[in-house]
Amino acid sequence: MIAKDVGAKIFATVSSEEKRNFLITTYGIPPEQIFSSRDTSFYDGVMKTTQGKGVDIVLNSLAGPLLQAGLDCLAPFGRFIELGKRDSQLGHTLNMSQFTNVASYISIDIVQLAIKKSRVFQDSLCEVMKLLNRIQYDIPILSFGISELSKAFRKLQGGTHIGKIVVNAKEGDNIKAITALKPIRLTANGAYLIVGGLKGIGLEMARWMARQGAKTLILISRSAETDENHESIIAEFAGYGVQAILRSCDVTDKSNLENIVQDYAANTPIRGVIQSAVVLQDSIFENMSLEQWNKVIGPKVKGTKNLHEIFQNNLDFFIILSSATAVLGNSGQTNYTTAGVYQDALARYRVQNGLPAVSMNLGVVSGVGIAARSTADIEGRLNSIGYRIQDPSELFKMLETAIRNPYLGQLITGVKPWAEPGDISWRREPRFASLWQAGGSDEDVKKASKQLSFKAQLLESTKEEGHELLVEALVMWMANIFGLSSSEINKELPLTAFGVDSLVAGELRNWLVKNVTTGITIFDIVQSQSTGELATRIQEKFAK
Repeated sequence: MIAKDVGAKIFATVSSEEKRNFLITTYGIPPEQIFSSRDTSFYDGVMKTTQGKGVDIVLNSLAGPLLQAGLDCLAPFGRFIELGKRDSQLGHTLNMSQFTNVASYISIDIVQLAIKKSRVFQDSLCEVMKLLNRIQYDIPILSFGISELSKAFRKLQGGTHIGKIVVNAKEGDNIKAITALKPIRLTANGAYLIVGGLKGIGLEMARWMARQGAKTLILISRSAETDENHESIIAEFAGYGVQAILRSCDVTDKSNLENIVQDYAANTPIRGVIQSAVVLQDSIFENMSLEQWNKVIGPKVKGTKNLHEIFQNNLDFFIILSSATAVLGNSGQTNYTTAGVYQDALARYRVQNGLPAVSMNLGVVSGVGIAARSTADIEGRLNSIGYRIQDPSELFKMLETAIRNPYLGQLITGVKPWAEPGDISWRREPRFASLWQAGGSDEDVKKASKQLSFKAQLLESTKEEGHELLVEALVMWMANIFGLSSSEINKELPLTAFGVDSLVAGELRNWLVKNVTTGITIFDIVQSQSTGELATRIQEKFAK
């Protein structure tokens, strides 16, 4: 519409004959200026129609080789405006030869614009509205009620619609609602033990617990009784009406720890434990000394093991402050990462044995903790490699979640979302691919019994019959996802031909894991050259 308004000559790519006809009849674009977006043939069409000159502006949302073909369509001094995110987030590269023609590459991300340049975002929206008021436009609108939100997203994901999808909220619509939880209240008749509770995150948690009704807090660290803030901490909590008991204890010394617990457990039972002890001794692994290794491993591994062995009964919660490094890794922190992995595993072990435990994999909590006390720019460095800086209020919400769900096992946080750009190495790992998708639908749950019987059918069928069952199941799954009939799914084409990207492949993999077999990777899905080839790969995994 805007291009027509300024008198531009328009070339377009489409993925279906229906969309091609729509552009011809609605906007009057000549058929010879409309090409397929399914392959790179549009490059030849554009260059032939423009007699080799190319175009001045490319508005792109294609990925991979198609993005490069679009860039190659530029005329000298042309501008390439990138609306997609996939290639940049995966760190793909471009052939730079086009830039010898003084081409410009411009990336547009309205989410980042709204977050980081809110005034520019506001002004841009105002300008868009002025244009819409001035320009005659005819955009098809497909409406869904808010109760059909998942259906609307499925339609959008399928890429078969024309125009805009609008979700309307009307009186009488049925929507899923989350019941507001009552504020958490800790018991005044018990004590709570916080290891490493005199500084940073441990002390902030103690203050939060005091606000939630705790009346007795036992704060231990290696030098609690001689700490320069000993008296001020006791006085601060007394002002809240809370008895703060500060005891010196090396948590790796089990007998010392047991004595402290026994001193207070007889009169005031300990109802909850938080293990926040931490020591950092960073070094690349090949240069790390045994002393550096043990200083970090001791409080987080041996100390956590001691707490586990002492507290086997009568706890409301057992919370371990692990680290997001145990999930993402971090150069120079092999000892710290290893200790976090142990803590995560111990939490799962406790839960499997009917004991409460939640291991919280924290990122960097702004303003508190070791990162905040360091003179080095730890927060900035961790942010640049994919750790999300977390606000203390978020820490308290996570703590509340762990207390409400004492058998949760693990709570992973501090991972930078995909909406934020950056060449982050862990995003290229297959194990994180599920972060691209939003999980299964209600339909998956409703079809559970049928899915289980499908697996039983595979077990009872011959190899040939099983292969046919899998092919049909894959066809039906894709038809459901993309809003197509099964007859429109060509079994001889790669799944990527129907729009199966890493996001959709993640959903398909999750469906296969739940209903057929484990071991199928996203790469198995996107690299299969046909539905039959993928079915063969699934059968091989299923047989194992």
